[in-house]
Amino acid sequence: GFVTAGHCGGAGQSVRGWDGSAIGNFQGSSFPGDDYAWVNVANGWWTVPVVIGWGTVSDQLVRGSNEAPIGASICRSGSTTHWHCGNVLAKNETVNYSQGAVHQMTKTSVCAEGGDSGGSFISGDQAQGV
Repeated sequence: GFVTAGHCGGAGQSVRGWDGSAIGNFQGSSFPGDDYAWVNVANGWWTVPVVIGWGTVSDQLVRGSNEAPIGASICRSGSTTHWHCGNVLAKNETVNYSQGAVHQMTKTSVCAEGGDSGGSFISGDQAQGV
């Protein structure tokens, strides 16, 4: 399975791929407070430790999850705006949404748009979150 944004769906909801095919179901979800979910992939599907580069860069192999420090370069991959990079600006931030606050967020200079939610953040070859 894989991790995505919690506001993208709740336990039991179907998850669909880029082509509309069902690839699995949300097994658990947390939002607000946190913003993460676990998707269990269906038979016939599998996951690989790769972040899509969208043709801007080559797809990036994930080799670990060591936390990037403030000031580090960080990139994100999203289905709407694709691949963008910036820097880590702050840690342990709180973001207030209409549904409630989300805590322990990392602030970056990399902007995202609707539809990018659940996309990967990576620093070098180290996963940073979604």
